[in-house]
Amino acid sequence: MLSQQSKYALRALQHLKTLESGTFVRVEEIAKATDLPAAYLSKVLKLLVHEELLESRRGKNGGVALMERKKPLTFMDICKAVEDPIVASECVLRKQSCNLKAPCSFHLKWSETKKRLLLFLEREAV
Repeated sequence: MLSQQSKYALRALQHLKTLESGTFVRVEEIAKATDLPAAYLSKVLKLLVHEELLESRRGKNGGVALMERKKPLTFMDICKAVEDPIVASECVLRKQSCNLKAPCSFHLKWSETKKRLLLFLEREAV
């Protein structure tokens, strides 16, 4: 249901949460610990750094670390950061917005399910 990017981001963040706060870890170490491809994981983590969910540091003791947050990090935060299609307003059948004024044949069935899914993503902390 979630995109590959979202899944990789979730796995990486789950790993980072097991570490002491403020610990910077290289992408290669995260990739090895989570059994993910380092090159693709690097691109995903750059998106999370850009959206300020992670911080990065260069150099000998560099890598990425979880940002200090006042609110818990949610699945929704991650899905938005990697632009997961599940959080887009695009129709699942067409490449455009779908709404009650111009619904697709799947709109009424899918809209309630999508509302529940988005609510779950907003409530569920990583």
